[in-house]
Amino acid sequence: MIKQILVPIDGSEHALKPLSIADDLAARYGAGLTVLSVIEKPDAGSKEAIESFIESEYPKSEKMTVAAYLSKLAEKTIQETMEKARVKSGVQTVILSGDPAATIIDYVKANEIDMVVMSSRGKSKISQFLVGSVTYKVSRSIECSCAIIR
Repeated sequence: MIKQILVPIDGSEHALKPLSIADDLAARYGAGLTVLSVIEKPDAGSKEAIESFIESEYPKSEKMTVAAYLSKLAEKTIQETMEKARVKSGVQTVILSGDPAATIIDYVKANEIDMVVMSSRGKSKISQFLVGSVTYKVSRSIECSCAIIR
């Protein structure tokens, strides 16, 4: 029986279809639905660029850290993705930081997830060939059902 469904999203358009399918499954089975966004920790060069952007876009009274900015961006991404996918179910949203594949795998194991529904593609087409896709790593490392949506 499916009681808890997880949909990892990365902000790409590819996340819309898995989220819509997971929403339908959650409604059909009376399952909980969790949307997870993983923030990758930026390298030094990226961190400096983000800090520079924050300084130029936000007044000093709204000063925020890189981590806070990325978290705010992830929240906005989740909300926009759920609106575009026309999610009807009550949804729990989770934002974590770290390596996307490892973080998703750890979340699945720690939270009694029965099914993961994710896209076969994400933001980066090149990295899938260089280091292996997040989808591949997750699907090979979890024990619950995993639906990979094209």
